[in-house]
Amino acid sequence: SVQMWYQCYSGSGTIDNVYIYSNIFKYWRENCIATESRTLKSMYIYNNTFYENNTAPSKLGYTYGIYSDSDNSNLKINVRNNIFYSTLSNDSNGSGSFITLYGISTSHYSCDYNLYYRLSNSLRILLVNGTGYYMNTISSLRSATGWEINSPVPSNPLFVSSADLHLQAGSPAIGKGIALPEITVDYEGKPFANPPDIGCFASTEKSGEIV
Repeated sequence: SVQMWYQCYSGSGTIDNVYIYSNIFKYWRENCIATESRTLKSMYIYNNTFYENNTAPSKLGYTYGIYSDSDNSNLKINVRNNIFYSTLSNDSNGSGSFITLYGISTSHYSCDYNLYYRLSNSLRILLVNGTGYYMNTISSLRSATGWEINSPVPSNPLFVSSADLHLQAGSPAIGKGIALPEITVDYEGKPFANPPDIGCFASTEKSGEIV
C-alpha cells in the first residue's frame, strides 16, 4: 500500500542523493512516498504527476502523498515542479493530504513550483506538524514555512482526461515550473521548455501561444 518507502530505524548506513522524477503515481492507498529514516540525507522529488488516491480504506485510516515522520539534522527533501491531484472526498486524519509531516522541521523540506488540486477548500492539501493547509490558505503556508512562494494558485491542472495526463491548452501548470539542471526531458523524452511545465509531461503550449 506504500509505493516507495525509505526507512531506517537503526544502524549506521545512510541514504543520500535519491532522485525521484518524471513519474506518474496513481491510486496509492496509504503513502505514495514515505520517509521514516534517521539516516536519510537528500531526496529530490521533481516533475512528477501524482494522480488520485485509492478509495479503498487503508488499515491505518489515511492516505498521503509524500510523508515524513523521522527527522535528522542532515535531512533535506526538495519538492519541485510536481502536480498533486485528487478527487478523494475523505479528509479524516488528513486523508488525501499531498505533503504530510510529523515532527519534521520545515527547514528540512524545500517545496516550490508545485500545483495542488482537491475538490474543495474543505479538504486539506498539506498537513504540517498538525496544522492543515487548504487550497485557499496557501498564503498561510507560505508565511509559516517559506514553501511554495513561486507556485501557481492551487487549481485544476486540466488534464486531457483521466486516462491521458497530458495538459490541455490553458492549464495553470504550463510554463510555471523552474528549470532544473537534472531534468531536461519529460516522461516521454520530449525536451522541456524554459521555464518548464509542472508535472511529468511537456506541453505544446508556451506563454499562451500554441507552438
